[in-house]
Amino acid sequence: MPFLYKECVELAQTAVGCRVIKLPTAKRKIHEKQYCGVLKRVDTRYKVTVVWDDGTEETVQLPDQELLIYDTSAAGNRNRGVTCDACKLNDISGPRFKCLVCYDFDLCYKCYHAGKHDKSHRFSRIMYCMGWTELPERSKSSTCVVIGIMAGSKVKQGPDWPSNDDSVGKNETGKVTELIDWKDAFYDSGVKVAWEATTSKYRLGYNGNSDVQLAEEDTTLTLYQEHLLNLSEYFNFCFSMNVDQPLIGDKVIISASPSDLEKFQSEHGGYSKEMEEIGAKVQITTDEENCKRLQRFHGEWNEMMGQVFIYNPTLLEAYEGKESTSDEQDFTEEMNQKNIQHNVSVSETSSFIPMVGCSVVSLSRKIESKYCVLGTISEVHTNKLMVVWSNGIKETVTADSCNTLCLYDSAVAGVTHEDKKCKTCTECPIYGTLWKCYDCMDFYLCSDCYHNNEHSLQHKFWRLAKPGDKKTLVPCRNNSTSNLVSGVLPGATVKRGLNWLWGDEDGGVGSTGKVLELKDWDDESPRSAAKIKWNNDQQKTYRAGFNGELELIVVKPNPRQCYVCHLPNLEVGDQVKTTLAPEVLKSLQKGHGGWNSQMVQYIEEVGTVTQIDNDEDVRVHYMDGRRFYYNPAALTVGDKVSINLEEDVVRVMQEGHGGWNDDMTRVCYLFKLVLIYFFV
Repeated sequence: MPFLYKECVELAQTAVGCRVIKLPTAKRKIHEKQYCGVLKRVDTRYKVTVVWDDGTEETVQLPDQELLIYDTSAAGNRNRGVTCDACKLNDISGPRFKCLVCYDFDLCYKCYHAGKHDKSHRFSRIMYCMGWTELPERSKSSTCVVIGIMAGSKVKQGPDWPSNDDSVGKNETGKVTELIDWKDAFYDSGVKVAWEATTSKYRLGYNGNSDVQLAEEDTTLTLYQEHLLNLSEYFNFCFSMNVDQPLIGDKVIISASPSDLEKFQSEHGGYSKEMEEIGAKVQITTDEENCKRLQRFHGEWNEMMGQVFIYNPTLLEAYEGKESTSDEQDFTEEMNQKNIQHNVSVSETSSFIPMVGCSVVSLSRKIESKYCVLGTISEVHTNKLMVVWSNGIKETVTADSCNTLCLYDSAVAGVTHEDKKCKTCTECPIYGTLWKCYDCMDFYLCSDCYHNNEHSLQHKFWRLAKPGDKKTLVPCRNNSTSNLVSGVLPGATVKRGLNWLWGDEDGGVGSTGKVLELKDWDDESPRSAAKIKWNNDQQKTYRAGFNGELELIVVKPNPRQCYVCHLPNLEVGDQVKTTLAPEVLKSLQKGHGGWNSQMVQYIEEVGTVTQIDNDEDVRVHYMDGRRFYYNPAALTVGDKVSINLEEDVVRVMQEGHGGWNDDMTRVCYLFKLVLIYFFV
């Protein structure tokens, strides 16, 4: 069964982190010498970004500029149970080379390119899922010498140097002592560097990151370049698994009738009568800028296209049945939002209905005029919120000033993006706000990684506050102002707060402790508690957002960076209640979140709408923290009236509005004044 296009993309992205070189004969070279580099990103099917070991970042268009992969270790490629017969490395990481002359003889890539074993023997290269590739004899093959980071290299701060690491001066030089595994299953994806006063570990390949770069060009590597895997070849392999997607060089024909041809071409290069005459060619009939836009997801724009032809891919037999991708839809949304402003004080593009427990931030509330204070929403009322700030102050925020608050984290309220995985920290599912890279295909970040400057700062992102919301495009982070935020965060010093219930287990009034980590108070409330180590060595976990309770006060911040201008504003949700008889409510709940016997306790209780899902079911949050999903027909908003019509009249009126339900005869329904809601 062929892969879906999305699966092909994911397979291609497994190359991120690989070590690569560029052919000496490549077009548009930015170096006279050959450097090693890290494959940082797979931008589109034939466009990638590489960070070379001298710190230069380059976008490479394949196949015009050929890249060769020489090491796949950092991308997680390991040959378990196979030992290098030269250096005795167990579980060979990266490419494996197997001798075709000797029995059961294998080499790792370092020993193979170092000329170990008989050079007249032919080998097979075993790499990724591509099977065996037979190689020529090394004795008859040419080599190239490339400059790169390896043991013994002198390095300095690189393009992905952690922004919060000031232990080493910007121009200070250190020496690489060894390659390390940055994380399990990501082999040789980092380096250990000895500086003048300290020794530290850094990423070199892990998730495409390069924390260090060469300070001197004093270390080189010799490679048999003809024996390396061509990146275009690997991508062609990935996408050849999808029969609906053509490869470069495939021959295609038009398989549409003239009438279908005109219809299909409306947004894909335009229609021309010449198409009926020349068959396989159609002149561009739209303006060049529009063509560039349309080509973004159809092979990219090439200046030669001003003289040649473009096609809607559905017209070509090799493309039959192709569906629009989510990235194409994202691009359309971006065009609609292209006037988005940079460096605004708060996000003006969308709002978020507040939920009890959510963490908020305000640019107008600061500590020492430099740290924005985080707060927890403790109560949600009609036209106002109650917020407990992390410095111990409790404040009432009215609806008029609610838009001065921005949503920092909604994970506590159970906002979950199922099946979405953060590409940096691998959190899955992603809780709270989801950030999707606009420039890269299927690249997601959680909030922590987004605000910590993971991934390219030059890329725009879509922000999705909760599932079902419309995505909002935010500016590039390198063109935006970041802020420091202070709250109950790892590393902060805290003491007991307003909702303290735990006696003197903290050591007594005034005692302090340090936040070790954020934890889940229960399964439905991620990051709703904090584990504290008190000065008396006691380690306990306390509520830090669960049900709106904040039991701690920050006395010494450990601030984090945050792009507050990219966060959504808050707006107070509708106040609703259900007044139906239990048996009627139970009937209406079928297929709308289901029935819970505890709902009986909340009949006539007022709650706040905090979410409307894709099925238009309404999530209501009550003062005590309880949350239920309701059929919208079961809820009333605002002033209410009774329906006192005869049953046969109501039956007629219900036609086309959800139909008649026999339960309607047993109760008196309440609806919002002026607008009558029919059952759905």
